[in-house]
Parts: sequence; C-alpha cells; structure tokens
Amino acid sequence: MFPAGARERSGPARIFLTGERQVGKSTLIKKYVKETGVAAAGFLTYWLEGDKAGDEGEGGEGCDGDEGCEGGDGGERGAKGNPRRLFISPFADPPPVGERYLIAWQEQAGGRPRVLHDVFDDRGAAILRDAGSPALIVMDELGVMESGSPGFQRAVLERLAGDIPILGVIQARTSPFLDRLRGEKGVELVEITVDNREEALVWLLRRRVGCTQGKRMGGGR
Repeated sequence: MFPAGARERSGPARIFLTGERQVGKSTLIKKYVKETGVAAAGFLTYWLEGDKAGDEGEGGEGCDGDEGCEGGDGGERGAKGNPRRLFISPFADPPPVGERYLIAWQEQAGGRPRVLHDVFDDRGAAILRDAGSPALIVMDELGVMESGSPGFQRAVLERLAGDIPILGVIQARTSPFLDRLRGEKGVELVEITVDNREEALVWLLRRRVGCTQGKRMGGGR
C-alpha cells in the first residue's frame, strides 16, 4: 500500500503526501514531527479566513495551473477586507503570522487567487535556503500557484538534490513544475485518505524519516 522501506532504497528519503484537500496531510506531518521530536525546518503554507488559520496548505478554488491564478505585484500586497489570504512561513507549530508572509489572496470567496510571485521567489526561496542543515526538510505544500515563480522552484529543486531527507505535501493536480517533481529521482508519492491517514502515520514512524539511528521514537519531549 505504501512505498518500499528505507532499507530497500538508497539515498535520503523524498516523501511527498498527496490526495484530496482537507484529508489531514499537513496534520499528519505535524504529528510525525511531534511524535519523533525530529529537528525539522522548511516551510508551510496556510490560509487565513478572518483570524482563523486553516490546517491544510494551498488549494484555493479556481486556481488551475499557469492560467488559473492571477499574478500580483508587491504594490498590491496586504489588501484589506479579503475573505481568504494565503501565507508562507518557516515551518513551526503554530506558524508565525504576518503580512510579510502573504503570498496570495482571494478578493471574493471562490474567486481566483491573486498570487504574489515575487514573494514566492524572494521570501519563499529564502526560507528554504536559510533552513540550514536540519535533520528533516518540510515542504508543505507544493502546488500550482508556484508555476510563475522560477526562483522558488529552483530553491525546491536545490533541496531535492541535497542530502537531507524531505517530507512534504504535493497537490494532486498537474503543472509542469509539479509533474517534474513527481518524476525526480528518489521521490516517493503517498496518497493520503481519511481512511488510511492513521496507518500512514505508523508507516512514517517506521520509516524514521530524518531520524538518526539512536533517535527515540514515540515522543518529542
């Protein structure tokens, strides 16, 4: 049901969870990091509706590849009164919140997101490059909004070419960038559903992604 174990593969893990929206992919990663206590860095994306943050990363309705997201520039950043805003920030639970992390918004519920590609290329790429050398890189999540952000794409590919294990989320959608990621050497795709997410957590714990040989499992404190 799940990909081969670490003993049957060579090189650092490159595991990406995928599946339908709101099935618990981001929550699963947070649980894994908490259970193992692994030193993780990287990025996460999250929607804010009013003052409430969503658990899942991207997935704005109406955004479909290069043609489905409207571009924005720095001058439009921080518009007031938008029903949904998308942020990118360093991986943490809870995540830091601030306008400097804003990467997209929807002016109307259900409308096409306005994407700030300059923020993806600047701050998003910097988050990955400044993450240093943790035990695990988290990428939560990678989606179609990044289609117009070559600088961010390069930062992701640089991390994939490195020697640090990666645990991330990739949208179950298609774009040249996402399709390339799926085809990268060593990438393992794990489809998450409501029915298998608990089993997937057990599988990840057994894989010990990012954990050293002597790391204690089953508790992060």
